[in-house]
Amino acid sequence: MSNKKKILIVISILAIYFIIMIALFGVDQVKNKWYYVDVLMDPYTYWHYENGYWKNEETNPDNMLGKSYKVYGEHKFLYDGILQYNFEKWYAFDQENQSLTLPDHFFAYRGNMNIEVLDFKIKKMSDSEIVEAKELLKEQDIQFDPVYTKQNKIELDLNNDGKKETIYIISNTLGTEDQETYFSIAYIKENGKKEILINDISEDMYNIASLNIKEIIDVNNDKKYELIFEKIYFDQIGTCHTLFEYDQNTYHSIKDCDIQKRGDEES
Repeated sequence: MSNKKKILIVISILAIYFIIMIALFGVDQVKNKWYYVDVLMDPYTYWHYENGYWKNEETNPDNMLGKSYKVYGEHKFLYDGILQYNFEKWYAFDQENQSLTLPDHFFAYRGNMNIEVLDFKIKKMSDSEIVEAKELLKEQDIQFDPVYTKQNKIELDLNNDGKKETIYIISNTLGTEDQETYFSIAYIKENGKKEILINDISEDMYNIASLNIKEIIDVNNDKKYELIFEKIYFDQIGTCHTLFEYDQNTYHSIKDCDIQKRGDEES
């Protein structure tokens, strides 16, 4: 058999293989099997995405040396830089080993796929939205105190339907006085329907983290954005991140919040 025929047979087999894979799993699932990405967020969050799944990676600086990351600050792209960790702090350098300014709160990734990082602005809730928030808290026997309650919202088209959805965050963890009940709640509103994403409630302030939106990203380039929330706990307990994915007209938690210190093993 000639080499030309052998090559044609191999190409034919590969073509049939991909056709079967696409028929069984769909284009997106087949693409995901080839893609991977590492995500790094301050201070100790290090995630790996592959085969359509997320997992924790051990935050070992030795595994990151000499690797270039796309670095973002305040939801905007800053540069391609090499990240290094030393003396409890991250540093960034260019290819000539010149120091780069790295924000205290950054988002960085590397891999064989591009992630879209969405820029967004945090706004204050309107009076009517605060009324709705009060009703939501009242259903859980929680008193709304406007002095000590965070009242933030973000308005964006999160699922490529041409309409803006609104993410709300209400939390009373920043007060200077003791509260009877502490809470950090995130919910999303679309077409008048509310969906609660995070509902952390406790009488112990150390069990409730201050809640923020860290990033809004598109991993699969499907214009259906994933949400990364940041939880900052009191008393130096730690900071962690949780990830939500949009699927079948609702958001699902696909990466739980795991507090990790430098050198911790993967949980």
